[in-house]
Amino acid sequence: METKPPVPLAVLVGIQTPEVDDVAHEASLEELGRLVKTLGYQVVGTVSQKREGTGAGSLLGSGKLAELVH
Repeated sequence: METKPPVPLAVLVGIQTPEVDDVAHEASLEELGRLVKTLGYQVVGTVSQKREGTGAGSLLGSGKLAELVH
């Protein structure tokens, strides 16, 4: 009997900066999802947060990081 290896799981994480509108941000996440699926992963969730920039020590705030854990 042949068994398939388990499909790896992925959570997409997006940061929306002020210069990116909602439509462009959503399109970017959709494209990322397609790329991840092409690599053989199953997307099981998406976490997104609006931030002023990407220069912080942590790109996600503590609330979003806690959301990822659950």
